[in-house]
Amino acid sequence: MALVTATIPLVVTLVFHADRSHPAANPAGSPSQTDSAPWYLSLMMLAAIVAVGVVGGRWAKLPGAGLLGPLALTVALQLTGLSFGLTVPVLLVQAAYMVIGWQAGVAFTRESLRAIGRILPLALTLIVVLGAATAGLGVVLANVTGMTQLEGYLATSPGGVYAVLATAVETGSNVTFIIAAQVLRVLLMLFAAPLMARV
Repeated sequence: MALVTATIPLVVTLVFHADRSHPAANPAGSPSQTDSAPWYLSLMMLAAIVAVGVVGGRWAKLPGAGLLGPLALTVALQLTGLSFGLTVPVLLVQAAYMVIGWQAGVAFTRESLRAIGRILPLALTLIVVLGAATAGLGVVLANVTGMTQLEGYLATSPGGVYAVLATAVETGSNVTFIIAAQVLRVLLMLFAAPLMARV
């Protein structure tokens, strides 16, 4: 996960030469900046969505309820037009990026590095092969859907969903398409992993 997360910015910059200086534009049908709710109302709405989404996700026994519960609730509110111009304040977005970096950094401990030290060469080989294979799938997905190669890569990246989301926003990519593909990947893995473990 750390390797995939760390290489996303490098691949985006060196391979796709993406411009990270502009955020994604509002998709069609979404509220414009003038229709946005005030920041304090957005914060209250976000807190309520997270709380209700997490509790509802756990009640519905969703896998990854902390992520999928609020996500499902937000999608439902957006599709029904009940989001009332909800926007995420820029400072909160920047704070979230900081937390993502911190989360990736604290995963590296001496104990964890020692534990994987013996299998590191094989693990790195498998990670590189998996990354190349999913990048190939990203090319196919981009060609089939008419998305850019960058969007295809981000949609099929095998992990680091938070870094993928941050990169998609910063590069002006189609965030809805990318996060939908990533959520589908997470759902498939959450349901498939127990079956694969039994086999």
